[in-house]
Amino acid sequence: MPGKTGFACSNSELLSRSYLPEVTIEIGPVLSVSYKEPVTEVLAKEFDKVIHKGNVFLLRNHGVTVCNPENV
Repeated sequence: MPGKTGFACSNSELLSRSYLPEVTIEIGPVLSVSYKEPVTEVLAKEFDKVIHKGNVFLLRNHGVTVCNPENV
């Protein structure tokens, strides 16, 4: 997903809505997650808030994470 780091740094919610049906079917919305230190309980709690809403997440000021409640 090249170019998504720019969106992660822009603080934009533009990608939280899918504009093309193919994207909605394949990956769903791209939701933002507040940046927290990697591999910490605090970051896990941030993902807990949105993990049930999608599979692709922008970690603000960082980049893209693709995961679901069962696995990364």
